[in-house]
Amino acid sequence: MSETVTMEETKALLEELQGKAEATAQEWLDALDAGLKAGVPGVTGEWADAAQTAVAKLGDVDGGMNVLMWRAIHTPASEVTPDFWLNAASRVAAGNARLNALKMEAGFGRPLAARECVKRFKLLHALHKGAFCWHRIWGFGVVAKCDDQERVIVIDFTTHPACRMPMANVVQSISLLPEDHLLVQNYLDPEGMQKRVEEDPASVVRDAVACMPPMTAKQLQERLVKSNIVDAASWKAFWDGARKVLKKDGSVVIPAKAADTLRMAEGGAGEHAHGAAWFAQLAKDCDLKSVLAKLRELVAANGNGEDELSHLDAESKRIAANRIAFVVRGATRVQHSFRLQGVMLAAKMDLAESECAWRKIVAELLETGQYVVWEEGQKVVKDYLVEGLHELPARDLGPFLRFLDAQNPELLRSRLLDILKMLNFTPLQEALKMLFEVGKEEECRKVFADEMAGRRMRQEMLLWVLRNPSKMQDWDLPQPEVIAGMMIDELEQSYAGDRLKTQKELRKRFEEPEWLQTVIGSMTLSRRVDFFKRINRSSAWRGLDRQGIQAKIIRLYPDLQSVITGESDTAAAASSSALRTSPRSFREREEQLNKLVNEEIPANAREIAVARSYGDLRENFEYKAAKDMQAVLRARCNDLLSQMEKVRPSDFADLPKDVAGMGTSVMLAYPDGHEETYHILGEWDHDDERHVISSMTRLAKAVAGHRAGEEVEVPSGNSESVKCMLKSVADLPADIVEWMK
Repeated sequence: MSETVTMEETKALLEELQGKAEATAQEWLDALDAGLKAGVPGVTGEWADAAQTAVAKLGDVDGGMNVLMWRAIHTPASEVTPDFWLNAASRVAAGNARLNALKMEAGFGRPLAARECVKRFKLLHALHKGAFCWHRIWGFGVVAKCDDQERVIVIDFTTHPACRMPMANVVQSISLLPEDHLLVQNYLDPEGMQKRVEEDPASVVRDAVACMPPMTAKQLQERLVKSNIVDAASWKAFWDGARKVLKKDGSVVIPAKAADTLRMAEGGAGEHAHGAAWFAQLAKDCDLKSVLAKLRELVAANGNGEDELSHLDAESKRIAANRIAFVVRGATRVQHSFRLQGVMLAAKMDLAESECAWRKIVAELLETGQYVVWEEGQKVVKDYLVEGLHELPARDLGPFLRFLDAQNPELLRSRLLDILKMLNFTPLQEALKMLFEVGKEEECRKVFADEMAGRRMRQEMLLWVLRNPSKMQDWDLPQPEVIAGMMIDELEQSYAGDRLKTQKELRKRFEEPEWLQTVIGSMTLSRRVDFFKRINRSSAWRGLDRQGIQAKIIRLYPDLQSVITGESDTAAAASSSALRTSPRSFREREEQLNKLVNEEIPANAREIAVARSYGDLRENFEYKAAKDMQAVLRARCNDLLSQMEKVRPSDFADLPKDVAGMGTSVMLAYPDGHEETYHILGEWDHDDERHVISSMTRLAKAVAGHRAGEEVEVPSGNSESVKCMLKSVADLPADIVEWMK
């Protein structure tokens, strides 16, 4: 019943404001917040529109922008269009020519998030002559001129005076500074600031930590020196003095690790800790990144219990809850990291659905799965969970996955298995770690086996396999040479960000002689040549990098030098071994090996996986049979590899033709008067119809080294020898030469 009364009372308040000509923007905003919490119908539509109209009539531009921001945060994006927001901004601008110019520079009417447009609109409006600002590269600055016609703002930066910046650049790189900001105080009263630096360095550090984005001690030094607050030569004395006081009063937490950020602490120097003044500043902060940093700082400063904020008073809790809801609602789909960190904070405070729909967002991550965006004119399908995991800081990945697992373990684990092949390396590691912990290793193995069998494995999965070599054997994954081929495929792609870092890690493997020996050592000569040629042709390496890898490989396998010098592969092979065969027969053996490696062994691995899924391996006949076949296939593979190591393809053109042997045709005259012609080729050559015989047959060995006109003793069909006349020894005829190609 109370909810009904609250809704009715809130609706009555809204109606009262509608009839009140002098109702302020803040009154409207408080009423809209109450209406949203009470569930008043139309609060984000007709009532928000009424507020916008009323504030516009008062001519309150700042209030109008605040109402516009409220609408941008709370109005579902699916219910409005860019033109809607353009019209809403026009009502704020009214007939003001400058504001109408600024609204276009802010991005209204374009496919840009409404919150971002309003934020830019407010910034441009506030950047009047004399306003103080901060640029991420040039530091502190003061606005010297606003040229609305040319859409340019002139800013005097400390390191870059009279800088003309297009408004389109200003909205992306400038932030406004309040008059109580440390940098503004230094500008307005440099002598007073220098006195503070000398007499009370701790107060300078406190103000810097309180008003600047999170930073390490090193970054603090860079900012204060760059802003001419502290001289570089005096920094050590300044920092030593400040640190001594701060450690004593405990107002600022100075971390042990240089990479960790400074932060305000609870207690000590009351006005600088998490007291009423700190929360008042938090309540006014509308920058998502800054708000989130402060909320994380608040939680970190108050322990790691189940309810980190339970000790706060009601007003502080209300402000913290409001800012958490602001982060969750305000973060767009391209700000996944902010949104997801806000969701975890909302869960810690157990915010109600009316305050923050964090449970809906979790369900969206786990159930909805995909959404569509337009990138460079193309429709792109993305996955909520994948994008979120990619943008979260590495330190938050494990806690966030555990948080999701606590909400819906079965659904999360299923989703992780679905997206493993889409994850960047760090999220992939965390996801696999969690899945292994909950007994899902076999399911992970299936994902890797399927990707490997289809030769579509991404570089992140390849790097994980390389860093976990025991899994290659345990999971029956293909041999290293297959993985190396897929690695080259990935190295030839163009990546950026985290994917580029992973690509660089893969590239390093090709610089390790031990790894190269493992990969190339399992190949036949022809496969080594092909692999080496591919490296030479690949776009993955350029100039000296390619030469360095070539040198490493040639040191391991000197016979591959011929690939670079241009020497015939066949001639090089012939000179390295006396065992030869025709290119035709060598190719047939290669095809047998390829079928084993790429078809039969992967198929057997799948059979093993299926058999393993039947349970108890000790009494699993299917598993035992599949493992026995695995041993047979691997033995055949090793046998073929061994044979192909010893035998080289050859056209026999370099061998003598005046004595019987490989690469010759011989005619034998038998005692009964008939004659037979045989074509002696190499180790694996044989064709009864064409009278092609292997050099390893008894007949070929019997005539080897003899010349025409000599008597030879050759084997006969009844296992006895017969004396024949070697009538002729000649070069191979054209049809046999063609056959053996």
